Amino acid sequence: AAALPHSARSGESGAVETRDSGSGGLQIVNNMGTDVYLWTTASDPGSMKTLSTGGDYSEDWTTNSNGGGISIKISTSESQDSVLQFEYTQDGEKLFWDMSSIDLDETSDFVKSGFTVQP
Repeated sequence: AAALPHSARSGESGAVETRDSGSGGLQIVNNMGTDVYLWTTASDPGSMKTLSTGGDYSEDWTTNSNGGGISIKISTSESQDSVLQFEYTQDGEKLFWDMSSIDLDETSDFVKSGFTVQP
């Protein structure tokens, strides 16, 4: 069972979408009315990226050198205290993924606005 906030319907404002880019990677779209911040984390947190309203971010699927998965942490603030996480691990032709809200405060704008994943 997963403890995820409601998903936003297509075209609904105030959502962050994670999409399979169809080209061996993913795309994150900021449909919120405010900036969102993200970090791609493998063995280290990586540098912070800022997505302005309407902005998007894409990256190719990658593997973690330590054999673990990749986590893209998404926050409405410049800290990683309350994050929504898109996590994945690539194993040959298979890709295992999930959305985790375990480190997301229940008062987060992501909970209020929703989010969706589109394959």
